[in-house]
Amino acid sequence: MLGEGQFGEVHAGEAVIDGKKVPVAVKIAKTIKDKKNIQQAKEKIKEMMHEARLMRYFNHENVVKILGVAVCREPLMIIIEMVNGGCLSDVLESRKGNVDEDEKIENMSLGSARGLEYIHAQKIIHRDIAARNVLYTKNRVAKISDFGMSRHGDFYEMSRGNKKVPLRWTAPESMVAYQYTPKTDVFSFSILLWEIFSDGDEPYKGMTSIEVKRMISCGERLKKPEGCPDSIFQIMRKCWEQNPDNRFSMSEVVKQIEDVIEHAHSEESEVQSRLNTAVHSAEKASSKDDLDDLNEPSRILISQTKRKQKKHHRRKKRQKLRMHKKSAETDDGQKRPKIRHHQHMKSSHNIL
Repeated sequence: MLGEGQFGEVHAGEAVIDGKKVPVAVKIAKTIKDKKNIQQAKEKIKEMMHEARLMRYFNHENVVKILGVAVCREPLMIIIEMVNGGCLSDVLESRKGNVDEDEKIENMSLGSARGLEYIHAQKIIHRDIAARNVLYTKNRVAKISDFGMSRHGDFYEMSRGNKKVPLRWTAPESMVAYQYTPKTDVFSFSILLWEIFSDGDEPYKGMTSIEVKRMISCGERLKKPEGCPDSIFQIMRKCWEQNPDNRFSMSEVVKQIEDVIEHAHSEESEVQSRLNTAVHSAEKASSKDDLDDLNEPSRILISQTKRKQKKHHRRKKRQKLRMHKKSAETDDGQKRPKIRHHQHMKSSHNIL
């Protein structure tokens, strides 16, 4: 078994596709034999079929694909692509302190953002965005998964009798009015970003559900994770705005993260370019045995470049020291929980 969720278990399997055996994940509905719970079983099957219908047209690198449904006999089975890795929350926990900033931004954050942007373009509200519902391959590709709570459309109002929601990832308007839109997913995405840059820590750790609800409703938010770039924290803050109209759309989130990456790359290119120019000037002057005759702009350029280089190396060194420190703390008599095998489903709901 790969994992277990609200509606069933997930097992590893094989399927013949285009004449070839392909490894797949098989989601199997829970069988309830007790006659008193037949209605509950029917509801679970209904939810799984709903999930399958939503997923059938998905075709994006950052979204898990459905390959088929087996309905001829019980139990109901949904066949989805096998992701060679694990859920992002487990990956972050198992590699705590050993995921560099570039991977967090370019692979985990941007990949998840692009997947959710695609889902919203299909007119679907996910309603359960969190690190546990993002699968992360060994090739560092993030894939949005688990559409059991998802709904089609731009607006959904949940029944007041249904109080089971992932509270720590839930937007304030969903807590108060039980209403969901793409902007409530954006709020949840801000908490996913926080999880990524907190190395998989639980949001609002140590707080009760009542305290969390009060904090979010009053507009209070999580603190900036240690080592999180200011540019990423600004995206988080914009995504968890109290007023949903003031939040980014997922397309804007994708653009913002891409800008962060582009800016980082351009800074590195600028440092390298300045270094090359300075070295060339120094070599040219050295060949004439006349370093003192370097013109003023060249001396300034060399000085500025060296300062930028030192600053760049200091930043990289601080990142490595933080990672080493966290790794040492992990090894100092405190064993971290092992990653669960390719877990495709995890349930982590709180009661409102």
